[in-house]
Amino acid sequence: MEYNLALQSISNKTNKDPLDRVQSQAVHFVSGGMCSTPTAACEIHTNIEPLGLQGDAAVMNRVKRYKRSDKSHPNRQLIDTWKPAGRLKQKSLMDIATYLHEKQ
Repeated sequence: MEYNLALQSISNKTNKDPLDRVQSQAVHFVSGGMCSTPTAACEIHTNIEPLGLQGDAAVMNRVKRYKRSDKSHPNRQLIDTWKPAGRLKQKSLMDIATYLHEKQ
């Protein structure tokens, strides 16, 4: 489930919900919590972050890694020359990274 978390952060809610349910069931199983136990309490007990927070961290780590790479690297060039295009409903990784950077 943690594979390509950065890309999962730009997916829609319909694709994220099944992953959240699987993680919720796994966290309840690992912590020994009943089905009625809040998922947040089980996540705190097992020290597992929600997938949304893991995805946000993955986006920030990926952007930071690309900024540290060589200036001739294609990903670095994309990061350096990126300009927001607000005409699309779907957000890009850079839109999310910019939002998270401003939020911090």
